[in-house]
Amino acid sequence: MKTRPATRNDLPVLYEIHRNALGPYVEKTWGWDEDYQSREFMGRDVGSGLRVIEEDGSIVGFIETEKQRDRLVLRTIEIAPGFQRRGIGTKLLRELLARSWSTGLPVHLRVLRCNPARALYERLGFKVVRKTETHVLMRTSRSG
Repeated sequence: MKTRPATRNDLPVLYEIHRNALGPYVEKTWGWDEDYQSREFMGRDVGSGLRVIEEDGSIVGFIETEKQRDRLVLRTIEIAPGFQRRGIGTKLLRELLARSWSTGLPVHLRVLRCNPARALYERLGFKVVRKTETHVLMRTSRSG
């Protein structure tokens, strides 16, 4: 498994992964609006924080992070359903946590309430900070 910076040419494949990996939870939360989802996703910035996840030469997901002044933010991590539960997300999250610990910055994220990925985040030490109607906001401690 490796990651590389995303390009605009990756967006159609990444959108299909988004639709399949996160779509059921978006549908359950708000309903899936294909036009809106496609427009928002395809219009996104492929700048510094969006990385493609590849396994054996195939795109299997993506991760987007952002370093802010006082924190690292996990914007999203999405793995194609056929590649979930193989340790890919865990490995990437552990790498992010190692970066967090080396910089002394906590990692923040938000996850849809109905998304079972929350259990993975909790296993890796994320704590619930706040809940909204649709999301759970989580973070690690500064010290890891």
